[in-house]
Amino acid sequence: MLKNVILSLAIIFTLAILFLSCSNDNSPNEPVNKYPYLQINLPDSLEFGLGAEIRISAEASDEDGSISKVEFFVNASSVKSMTESPYFYDFITTEFGAGEHIIKAVATDDSGDESEDEITLIVSAGNKITMISPLGGEIWGFGTTKTVL
Repeated sequence: MLKNVILSLAIIFTLAILFLSCSNDNSPNEPVNKYPYLQINLPDSLEFGLGAEIRISAEASDEDGSISKVEFFVNASSVKSMTESPYFYDFITTEFGAGEHIIKAVATDDSGDESEDEITLIVSAGNKITMISPLGGEIWGFGTTKTVL
């Protein structure tokens, strides 16, 4: 009789383990939401003079749903939120002054999952001058000084 009780308990224990393993909520058959894709398109340069206006655009998509919004931040402060493509923000350097500025975009999908991307822009104080080469075929020797008015 003791053998029958032990055998019955072993069967009940085995059935309980099988039942619990079948009722697991983390079944591999359930779809898992994928995070949205987001990428900031880099401007031609990452250094600008004070007074410049730079269009920062971003590409966002969601493989298993849709993008509900893309939000832009400058130095951790929200500056623009959009619900439809094209996603962009016009960064006006005079609004933020000279120095380094972190531009971040955050894409949110229809399930509430988020992805982010960021770039750092450098705004130069004063006017920025870029000399490509001497003009008009001039030849400048080493150590030549030119005055720019």
